[in-house]
Amino acid sequence: MREVKVSIIVPVYKVEKFLDRCIRSLTNQTYQNLEIILVDDGSPDHCGERCDDWANREERIISVHKKNGGLSDARNYGVHFATGDYIMFVDSDDYVANNIVEILLSEIYKYDASMACCNYLKTSEDSADFDKFVEEEYVLSGREACLSMMDQFYFLTTAWASLIRSDIVAKYEFPAGRNQEDEATTYKYYYASPKVAVTTAKLYGYYQNPNSIMNSHPERNARELLMAYSERMHFFEMHGEIELKERTLSLYARCLISALNMGYVEHNLETKKVLFTAFKNKSEKVKFKLFLAVYLIFGKRVLSIYKV
Repeated sequence: MREVKVSIIVPVYKVEKFLDRCIRSLTNQTYQNLEIILVDDGSPDHCGERCDDWANREERIISVHKKNGGLSDARNYGVHFATGDYIMFVDSDDYVANNIVEILLSEIYKYDASMACCNYLKTSEDSADFDKFVEEEYVLSGREACLSMMDQFYFLTTAWASLIRSDIVAKYEFPAGRNQEDEATTYKYYYASPKVAVTTAKLYGYYQNPNSIMNSHPERNARELLMAYSERMHFFEMHGEIELKERTLSLYARCLISALNMGYVEHNLETKKVLFTAFKNKSEKVKFKLFLAVYLIFGKRVLSIYKV
């Protein structure tokens, strides 16, 4: 049987302090048939030079450079260079356990899956106590994975910490120029996968960088999360998935309530219609949860937006 190749795509921008740590965790993988694609996204520091240095001394590393376009654009650019059977995305300020590829690939083989996901470990340190052994594993259909993603299985929401068949990745680009790119894309990978293998092992080190985009632009992030949820509702509606659409609507409504309270979006007819529809289309149990959350967190004044 031919040994499959795995392409690991690493967008690089202003991460001089963390880049070597990330790349070392990839070159030290127990699974060796890799290509590591470093995408210098027009970084103004010495990251581009560092990428070239790594490529010169490690034959599995490819260093490519482009004009700055953001994380989504860098990931899309890297996909064009990928020749592997499977693709993994790793953010350049993060790092991984040395057997993440081996374990995820074994899960794919075991369950004949198109995609495999692991859990992650939040860290602010240079090293992490990874859970390198599989303690619990299961397999989901693509539709079940979409439901799980909306049931607070956070590690299923991100593009990183996953190994995905390359032809699935090629179908769906990340939205260039936007934040919340994972929320806008990853569900499409799941839905396109007949089987998704999941392990609870913590194999991905998610570094909590205080200077990251997610921590720097809360209003923009809120608006673009709402956009991602709106697109997701349309996607599921187009595929006749009413339950998935309504579950997404519930997430949209909760996000909208928070954005309204923070002043990130306006109180207008459109926002009233969305929240009214969320109450109207959900079960009584979910209606009550949503209503209670609104009342307890934001108080009676926010409930007035429901009066059309």
